[in-house]
Amino acid sequence: MAACYLASMWGTGLFRFIEFFIRVIIKFTQRIGTSDWPAIDAIVVSSKLNEAFSGCILVIIHYKYRSADKRFEGTYKQPFMFRNYAEAYLRRYPGGSEFPVIVSPKHPSYSIPVERKIDFIRVE
Repeated sequence: MAACYLASMWGTGLFRFIEFFIRVIIKFTQRIGTSDWPAIDAIVVSSKLNEAFSGCILVIIHYKYRSADKRFEGTYKQPFMFRNYAEAYLRRYPGGSEFPVIVSPKHPSYSIPVERKIDFIRVE
């Protein structure tokens, strides 16, 4: 009985990791060719915590913004492996808060969140 339980927990953890990894790869591929897109501040309409079928934890953020004198809406799903990190990210973007996004100059209806830049310090 215990062996079956451990095997099922390992399988669930493996599927969670695979889904998380696939979502991260998709997130990075969406950023190819976006280095010159303008950044604007969108407004969070709602944000919630959800769990995918594999157990991968998602923070889903619905936001709205204006570009080219038109209103647009977007949805962003940020994957997490651990609930405490997801809850901290969720608290960062409550409804009504600013949510920085970059917008396609050719297709202003397409936007993705701005990733924070990581500054590297050379240690000698």
